[in-house]
Amino acid sequence: MDAHGKESLNFQISMVIYLLAVGAVTMVGMFFCVGWLLLPVLVVIPVVAMIYTIIGAVRASEGVAYRYPLTLRMVT
Repeated sequence: MDAHGKESLNFQISMVIYLLAVGAVTMVGMFFCVGWLLLPVLVVIPVVAMIYTIIGAVRASEGVAYRYPLTLRMVT
């Protein structure tokens, strides 16, 4: 269970970092009238995170090790 928890924590931290980065770029882009193009990305990231979290929970309940995609491995 420890490995599943660390993997999930790394994934959630990574998603927060991605959201903050895209949010900052979107806000800066608003000054140049192109930031609105990234608004759909700000909606897609949490939806994708929720889907992968559900998949990871199902795999963990089955006892299978699941590696989340696009995860920065910070907690080891």
